[in-house]
Formats: sequence, structure tokens, C-alpha cells
Amino acid sequence: MAGNGYVLSFCYYCNCNTCRGGGVGISMSWIKENFHKFIPKIGKYNNGRIALSYEMLSDDPEFAEMGYMETACIATINLPDEDLETDEVIIKNYSECEGLYDCMLAANHIGPASRYVKSGFITAPVSKLLLTEKS
Repeated sequence: MAGNGYVLSFCYYCNCNTCRGGGVGISMSWIKENFHKFIPKIGKYNNGRIALSYEMLSDDPEFAEMGYMETACIATINLPDEDLETDEVIIKNYSECEGLYDCMLAANHIGPASRYVKSGFITAPVSKLLLTEKS
């Protein structure tokens, strides 16, 4: 077991062939899947709501030596018509991010879903963000 002891059987937010089928180790400040370490990055959408993405060290050795980070996934979605508390986020837990909610919950990056919202053909969990910008 890696990180703080959480191991999940599969995680979809990294689509590289290296990660497919590997276990996921989780720490309080990052999520690690096989050879990749995913570091959360907190930002803001244009309407001031919290935006959360995960970054990883570049796969390109030349850039990796310089510490260059690439965005691995955007973990939240912005639905301006939905009422949210200032510390709540809507998790993108579909498509290429399927399984991300479970990883984030196990890592204590978010709290359990307080409700679900619909957007088009999907239903997305709304959770309290437990990370701080200094996590």
C-alpha cells in the first residue's frame, strides 16, 4: 500500500497505458497511481466558484527534470445555475473522470456528497472541499 494506506482497484482519470489496471495509492495531499503522482491544484472559475484540477509531473523526461507539471484532469464542473455554498464543489465523476469521486473521498480531499445535481445526461455529486490552498 502506498500513501496513507488507501488502495483503490482502479481509477480512470489518467488514460495513459501505464496506469490502466494499476492500483491507486492515496495521501492526504496527493493521489498516486502506479508511476504518476497527482497533485491537487485549487483555482477559481470566472464566477468565483472553486475549480479543482489534478496535475502530474510531465511524462516528457526533458520537462520532468525541470519540474514541469501537466494538468491530468479537471475534477470539478461549474454549473452557475446551481446553488452552492462557498466551500462546495461539483465533482466531474463521469467520462474520463469516472471513479474520481471515490479517489477524492478516500483521500479526504472532499467530504461525502450532500446531494446530486443534473446537467444534461449526467448526475454529479456535490461535496464540501476539504483541501485548503496550503494542503
